[in-house]
Amino acid sequence: MRIAIVNLTCGALSGGYRKYLQNVLPRFDAMEDIEAILCVLSRGVALLMDAPLKKVSYALCSRYNILSIRHDPSLQKALQDFAPDIIFIPTERHFAFQDVPVVCMLQNMLPMVPFKHPNTKEYILHAGVRAVARIAMNRADGIIAVSEFAARHLTACWHIPEEKVHVVYHGVTEEKETCFPERIERQYDRKFLFTAGAIEAYRGLEDIIRAMTDPIMTARRLNLLIAGTARSGMKSYEDSLRKLVSSLGLEKSVHWLGQLNQHEMAWCYKNAKAFVMTSRIEACPNTALEAMVYGCPIVSTDAAPMPEMFGDTALYYSPGDINGLVMQLRRILSATPKQEIEMKRTSKERSKKFTWDITAERTLDALKHTIKLLRLKT
Repeated sequence: MRIAIVNLTCGALSGGYRKYLQNVLPRFDAMEDIEAILCVLSRGVALLMDAPLKKVSYALCSRYNILSIRHDPSLQKALQDFAPDIIFIPTERHFAFQDVPVVCMLQNMLPMVPFKHPNTKEYILHAGVRAVARIAMNRADGIIAVSEFAARHLTACWHIPEEKVHVVYHGVTEEKETCFPERIERQYDRKFLFTAGAIEAYRGLEDIIRAMTDPIMTARRLNLLIAGTARSGMKSYEDSLRKLVSSLGLEKSVHWLGQLNQHEMAWCYKNAKAFVMTSRIEACPNTALEAMVYGCPIVSTDAAPMPEMFGDTALYYSPGDINGLVMQLRRILSATPKQEIEMKRTSKERSKKFTWDITAERTLDALKHTIKLLRLKT
């Protein structure tokens, strides 16, 4: 099989997207059923791999534009020369080349469902992204959804035929090296809660900030470390969170770390009392899954697809229920040494369900199934 992986991005790859390619490409490269892989990246995007890949070649295309990407001559020539059996687009964007089958991936649920946006500009932006995604999903010959929740949305809400949709979870791995983040002070000494990801309104970070006022948290001098940055459209949301921290007198307890590298993230996962997932919606809660690899206990909202991913290893609360969140955090903080060991064990054990080997294998199965399905129809 000859696979063209066409990455239709508007610029730089996100950390999660980059990690996906860095883990899937080497595994594809080692598979006997795959003859060759063409990885197409937007101009200006670099993708560093740990080792050379024998079957993988690279090509460049213009930054994604729904009106012009199909007519990009460099992309057309690269595909013409490569002659793929199938095109895989790991995002929610449409592209067609001759009669080659196309498989897209739904990995971002936020624009796909109704959500209270902080401003009109964000509402319009997400409406546009949703329209583009719907076109892509309807025209694709196959779809990879990163959770059962995402798959149900496609079939129940967008009426995509079930035979087109394949659920493939993302994998997680444990970093061999950890690095103490320079932005925090040594005296934290594991007395902290951790949360990470893009600072977006749907993440509901106000929940954990308000929970930090609980007397138990203050008595134990517990800190909250928040990793991640806000894009321009979410600066007002980030400002509102910082004002909330100030109004609650939590400036010395809540710390904004900005963007951390993978080794710094690993240190935080490994040393946190708990990873707190306050999101109202996710396609796949990757950062929390990564935390589980290190045995970090999870406290999460019960919004989909969190229970699907964490099972009975996490402690859940309803989004916005601060008392419920505080109750679950107190359970973590009051755990005996024996209970802490058990929580870490079950968290780490659950993470074994999410491996990059399984991701690569099931992705290849989805691509094969799509080709087979089209042949049966013709």
